[in-house]
Amino acid sequence: MNGAMYREILSDNLLPSARALKMKRGWVFQHDNDPKHTARATKEWLRKKHFKVLEWPSQSPDLNPIENLWRELKVCVAQRQPQNITALEEICMEEWAKIPATVTTEERRRGGRAELLTGSPVSNVEEAHRAGQELLKRGCGSVIITLGPQGCVVVEAQGSASKHVQTTSVKSVDTTGAGDSFIGALAFYMAHYPTMPLEEMACRANQVAGVSVQTVGTQTSYPLKKHLPAELF
Repeated sequence: MNGAMYREILSDNLLPSARALKMKRGWVFQHDNDPKHTARATKEWLRKKHFKVLEWPSQSPDLNPIENLWRELKVCVAQRQPQNITALEEICMEEWAKIPATVTTEERRRGGRAELLTGSPVSNVEEAHRAGQELLKRGCGSVIITLGPQGCVVVEAQGSASKHVQTTSVKSVDTTGAGDSFIGALAFYMAHYPTMPLEEMACRANQVAGVSVQTVGTQTSYPLKKHLPAELF
């Protein structure tokens, strides 16, 4: 993909998506420092469209654990040297299926956002509380640290006790989209229920994420409102 293709994608999807989602003025567009994103023509296109773009620091760490798995996959695929598109697709599917669960577990452990930002391990409630306090010291107004099946920890005021929001145990099939499902649900509650306590928002977002892990896939696992309990609304 080059800059022209990227701008075409933005033209076809960015504003229509914002309108479809009924986003009001003031929303901010985020992309990283990929050359297609920082090209002069792309910056000029965004400026003319009056899009506000989130400033992205150089040499910023990639906080998305899935990127580490993409690297694992790329290395394995490169070793097999596919000769055409069909072979590439088949090899990608085969190598992806071979990645053991232990690798994904380790990547999640090493790639946790709180752990990357604070430099300290975050694998349980107590460690999440300490990490939350550290992030508050650095300027965050409030912090939510997710812990998978352990639920999440909410810290809203420096020095106060953290709130451990537990989650319901479910039979997990695919956790790939759990984090994004949680964030999406949290954003929904913040937008539509601004007076709801953050702890309650996190509790409901936990439940939505719990539904997503019971379905294979990432975007395909995100539940629709009609598939969720009425009490979440």
